[in-house]
Amino acid sequence: MALFGKVRGILKQTVSKHINPEIAASTPSIFQVMRCMSTKLFVGGLAYQTEETSLIETFEKYGEVIEARIIKDRETGSSRGFAFVTYQDTEAASSAIMALDGKDFQGRNLRVNYAHDRKGGYDNFRGRGSYGDDRGSSYVDDANSYYDDKANSSHG
Repeated sequence: MALFGKVRGILKQTVSKHINPEIAASTPSIFQVMRCMSTKLFVGGLAYQTEETSLIETFEKYGEVIEARIIKDRETGSSRGFAFVTYQDTEAASSAIMALDGKDFQGRNLRVNYAHDRKGGYDNFRGRGSYGDDRGSSYVDDANSYYDDKANSSHG
């Protein structure tokens, strides 16, 4: 934590010396800078019959896709309704988010945003705590919150 504080202080000093003070006041946090450098996207709201080839074709319109992976249930092998798409560069990832988030894809509205690093094991997000008591966030948290939001909005 102290390291991030020092880095932030150095960035602020550098910016304030070389850039207009109005711009310096809006200096992004380290977390925002790191998030902007992400190239891995979470894609939620997929139709269960969506295939990786159609996912790649859709996302390639915004840049070079390194990997597209639809997440499947371990027991049944069927889609869980979400995927991860990794781009070659951050600009492509950002463009895809802006263009596709909330848009219709195969009859469903997509949720596209930056993926968050997974902390803990697969069972951790289900409350089983497979790696001790670390109950950190996971990629799957994005999917769970998406489906929780959908369930809550249909009852409201």
